[in-house]
Amino acid sequence: MDMLEQKKILIWRSIKILSILLAIVTMFVIFTYHPAYSQELNIVNPMDGAIFSPGETITVIVEPGAGISLELVMIRLKGAWKAKPIIDRLSPFEIPVTLPNKIGSVVLEAYGIDQTEHEYSTQITLTLETTSSLQEIRVSPKKLNFEFLSDRSLVVKGLYLDGTTIKITSPKTGTTYEMLSGNNGVVEVFPWGRVVAKGNGQDTIIVSNNGITKAVPVVVQVTNSQPNLSSVEDVLIEAGTTLDIPISATDLDEEDIIILSGDNLPTFVQVLDNGNRTGILHIAPNGNDIGAYSGIYISALDNGNPVLGDSQKITIQVTAPLVPGDLNSDGDIDPADRSIFLANYGKCNEEITNSLTDYDGDGCVTGRDYRIWYGYYRSQ
Repeated sequence: MDMLEQKKILIWRSIKILSILLAIVTMFVIFTYHPAYSQELNIVNPMDGAIFSPGETITVIVEPGAGISLELVMIRLKGAWKAKPIIDRLSPFEIPVTLPNKIGSVVLEAYGIDQTEHEYSTQITLTLETTSSLQEIRVSPKKLNFEFLSDRSLVVKGLYLDGTTIKITSPKTGTTYEMLSGNNGVVEVFPWGRVVAKGNGQDTIIVSNNGITKAVPVVVQVTNSQPNLSSVEDVLIEAGTTLDIPISATDLDEEDIIILSGDNLPTFVQVLDNGNRTGILHIAPNGNDIGAYSGIYISALDNGNPVLGDSQKITIQVTAPLVPGDLNSDGDIDPADRSIFLANYGKCNEEITNSLTDYDGDGCVTGRDYRIWYGYYRSQ
């Protein structure tokens, strides 16, 4: 075999390897972003809905439809956290798969690609359960200590009569969580074992499953108090005007320095910190700023250890400037506005239904106010 022939063979093999690598990458992308299921690929073992023991290793048999020749097959367990896909490039496609060590359901996906890089996929759902009796439950961590307001997650495992240990954190396995005190003053515990510190004190979380319980002591000792930001309401403002809203924060730790700030601020908004736990929310939109601005955060942060803060989300709505004489805000001064004026003519104070008709501000709608309105009408 001459050198030229050897190079041709080497190039052909390189192209083949690159094609396979590209197919694998394509499979991962489609599995992650574009799951499309086809009847041209079948999982013949196990059957959909089959029941297995947690942690059991099974043989998954995948067969393509008639006339389809696959280059490779990949298996993925969708319901298993951090489970890695398993790839097989040899037909027949009989792939050993270890099921997750948990109770519940898991979706098993099969994906195949043929020589033309056409993709096929299908899936089944398996049930994981045990017939053995629960003997003991173990919780990690065994106790919780919070030095600042944060959250932690409990992991619960069940020890069964047959010697197996199975993760049973999920409420779907029958595991429940409740506070011994019956309230959430110290911590709040959620159905999936997430624990959120609420305030200083001691309590105990009772973890239960099938009549078996485990106590998890909890201590919350926060040395730094969280600042509290004064209430900040949503803002409606007319373009071309200015609004200064006082803001402030309190903190039980008198020595802490509080910094007032804002996030996601429009260009016409500033948070001015006075340096004494008070400040100003300064809003000055112009005609180019008309619209709604949501997701604006006003925050107060202290300098304690750890740093704690409080924030509020507001919306600022900037409206078009009011046209003098336009009593119904439709942008025009027309007979409809004259009707509104005449409906208020001769009325005073609480009788006035549209305060804009009292142009001179004397509390009554009179001929003087009409002359002012008519001047706006004639000048438009």
